[in-house]
Amino acid sequence: MDESWNPVPCLILGFTRKDCLEKLIDNLINQRTPRIYISLDGPRNLYDRELQKSILTMLNNFQNDRMAEILIRRNEENLGLRRAVLEGVSWFFEHEEFGVILEDDLEIHPRFQEYFALALENDQVYENCMSVSGNQFLDFQYSSVVRYPLIWGWGTWNTSWQIIRAEIEDISNLQLPWFKKPFLSGFVKAGLMRISGGILDSWALIFLAKSISNNWLHLVPPFQIVSNSGDDPFATHTTSIPLYAKSLSWGEKRQLLIPVKLGQNWVLEKFISRKHYRVRFWHIFSPLKAWVVIYLQRRNEILR
Repeated sequence: MDESWNPVPCLILGFTRKDCLEKLIDNLINQRTPRIYISLDGPRNLYDRELQKSILTMLNNFQNDRMAEILIRRNEENLGLRRAVLEGVSWFFEHEEFGVILEDDLEIHPRFQEYFALALENDQVYENCMSVSGNQFLDFQYSSVVRYPLIWGWGTWNTSWQIIRAEIEDISNLQLPWFKKPFLSGFVKAGLMRISGGILDSWALIFLAKSISNNWLHLVPPFQIVSNSGDDPFATHTTSIPLYAKSLSWGEKRQLLIPVKLGQNWVLEKFISRKHYRVRFWHIFSPLKAWVVIYLQRRNEILR
């Protein structure tokens, strides 16, 4: 193993996926992850409670075998997606200066630790980026930066997370690029309206909005380092994952060095907007549609 980098600590945000979580922990242990943090949101019902009992038993077995240092945090009540993520990541950074955040349905490349170690300990990346993404959907020669955070396996620093969380907690102060990118702005604005109206529970969309508003940059690898396999009945929002998001390039000879000058990847940004977010011209009208949906929901609540 290259001695120029050291494996970094990881947080796994979990809920009820026992088999996926166990496989992910195994893979992290095999890559010499020094500390693995597990944050479980509380159960919604008795069925969830039983599933989490089996998960806690599995985690205790890992701890007893001393295969890795595993720290566990479990909410007594169900906080919902946004609050559970924010609280879990903040708990992680109470103990670590930097690290990687994973969900329990993700798969990692054999060079996962190498990539994140090189990126998170790189001064240029720290000074210019708010996060380091492990997933991206195309194939390039070098790491690059984009304005859109890709959060299926991402890393950041304690100092950056404090800024990110403060921004996510306040969705009132936003400057979306309506003139330059009206369709994307409509897409984001409608999502924020649904969040404020209690229809959508999401932290990732606020992260995207704040990233666009603040011109944040995010490092992406030259090829897929983390993939998502979570289009199953346990998913909260992601019920259908395209094949481009599942594939991992398993080649061991690809370069993971960070270039001296970080270039913005316009090709990947265009792909993310059109293929991943599926932004179209009609999204300019999405805020109006969101307003109508929220109005009707509130009217129905009053009439009940």
